[in-house]
Amino acid sequence: MLSGKKGQMGLVLVLLSVLCACQTAPDEQPSHHNQQQRKANDYAAVKNARRKVHWEGTYQGIFPCSDCEGVAMMLTLNKDLTYNMRSQYLGKELIDRKSSGSFDWSADQSHIHIDNTQPKHYFRVGNGFLELLTPEGKSIISHGKDDFFLDKTY
Repeated sequence: MLSGKKGQMGLVLVLLSVLCACQTAPDEQPSHHNQQQRKANDYAAVKNARRKVHWEGTYQGIFPCSDCEGVAMMLTLNKDLTYNMRSQYLGKELIDRKSSGSFDWSADQSHIHIDNTQPKHYFRVGNGFLELLTPEGKSIISHGKDDFFLDKTY
């Protein structure tokens, strides 16, 4: 058995090693990390998100669906105001939709509009996420608080 200051120091080093080994790397954070961050810091609309938020990148998530297991969506926003979107209806025969084109920012620079999709898509831009909105720009009320969010993955 170790005793004294050397023993205590050894125990501290072993515990630190174990704790460090259990941590997930920043790039491998589970998706609930984004949800917690979104709730804590970014739920209020970000005014001028176009300039204040690093919005370019790829966002992914699964939206609820009334007649399938969910709609998996991947949306990439590019700095030149173009996008690539792919959605797949889960639990049905393969229905895979792809679209690309340009998007516009709202007057207050906090939302984007993708008009050449059916239905049209409106998203609130936050720090590390997009929230699907109604055409009137309102949050969609659902049983799951995070049902209509896409988290930034790249």
